[in-house]
Amino acid sequence: MAKKSMIAREVKRRKLNEQHHAARESLRQRVVDESLSYDER
Repeated sequence: MAKKSMIAREVKRRKLNEQHHAARESLRQRVVDESLSYDER
């Protein structure tokens, strides 16, 4: 059985992941977009 602290850590990680998902996805799209210059990526 997992400790409460481990469960809390996993919940916190999921919450942070959801909060920053949109920003990370936006950055991924910029990296893949070849129409942008190297500096804009």
